[in-house]
Amino acid sequence: MFSIIAHDLRSPLNSLLGILSLSDMQLLTPEELQELLEENKKTIKSVSYTMDNLLHWA
Repeated sequence: MFSIIAHDLRSPLNSLLGILSLSDMQLLTPEELQELLEENKKTIKSVSYTMDNLLHWA
C-alpha cells in the first residue's frame, strides 16, 4: 500500500523538479514555463489533498 501511495506522490514532484531544471538551464521561454507550471499546479494540489487525507487517516 505504501508503495502505491509513494509512487502517486513521487510522480508530480519529479515533474516539478524537471520543470525547474529546464528553467534553470534557460531552455524554456517564459510562456512555456508558465504553461508547464499551470499544468503541474493542478497535480500538486491533488497531491496535497492526498497527503492531507493520509495524515487525517493516520
